[in-house]
Order: sequence, then C-alpha cells, then structure tokens
Amino acid sequence: FAEVQYFFQTTIRGEDETVALVSTFGAPDPQLLAESSGALRVCQYKGVAALEVIPVKNIISCIAMIP
Repeated sequence: FAEVQYFFQTTIRGEDETVALVSTFGAPDPQLLAESSGALRVCQYKGVAALEVIPVKNIISCIAMIP
C-alpha cells in the first residue's frame, strides 16, 4: 500500500512516462489481519522515509487509510 504524493511526467529510456511519487506503508499487522478474517489491514505509515517513484500503470486500486 502507498499514499500518492504527486504525479508527474518524465522521460525514461527515451520514452515519455507518467509516474507517481508514493510513500509506502509497512506490511499489515498479521495478528489483526488473522483475527479479522482478512478484513482489517492495519499498516504503519512510513512517510518520507519510504518514498518511491512508480509507473502510474502499477496503481491498481484506490483505498482509504484512516489514521
């Protein structure tokens, strides 16, 4: 899981690409995930310590992470 900070376009290997700067979350808490039968995914937000640039095509869904 990741929070999109912003989208931008750049050139990679001579091709124009649309990418996103994201801040990733840690893995879901395994105990809460098991106790909720897979319904509750509690993840730690890592903020600027976990920034990555990814292709927009890699974003497959939009969810809410409630603080």
